[in-house]
Amino acid sequence: MSVSFSEAYLVFVSLLFRFCILSATLFLLYSLLWKKLEKEKSYNSLLNIRSFIIYVIAIVISLLSIHIIFLSQIILNFIIFSISLKNFLLEKNKYPFLKYYPIAICAALISWTTAYLSQVWQLGAYLTLLSILFNLAFFLIFLGGIIKITNNKNG
Repeated sequence: MSVSFSEAYLVFVSLLFRFCILSATLFLLYSLLWKKLEKEKSYNSLLNIRSFIIYVIAIVISLLSIHIIFLSQIILNFIIFSISLKNFLLEKNKYPFLKYYPIAICAALISWTTAYLSQVWQLGAYLTLLSILFNLAFFLIFLGGIIKITNNKNG
């Protein structure tokens, strides 16, 4: 059985995409926990032992079935939502971006859940469109929050 270049390329790109998505979600979780996890100062944030562990977890999950990828994203986003909501309730007046964080993560959670339902259980194109819209909302909320914070610091 021979595999064409285009098939191999498609598999590689798919695995790379899965790895990047999983890494991003794991780093998002880590960003909420780093103050509690890091005792010593680390000057290289992408090449340390914690980052290496995140990369290994992302690689392992990327190689598993699509069901596990979707379920891991849903579970991770639920955990991230819970932590961000707790942080917002505890420190809402201290950091202005905290009010956007739970909303953005909720959009990501809804996006992954609807994507799972539409892809794995094939429940229709409307759920796929809904998933895309919630994913877009997730990124736009983060973008808006970052723009607001950087504008306040720069001018």
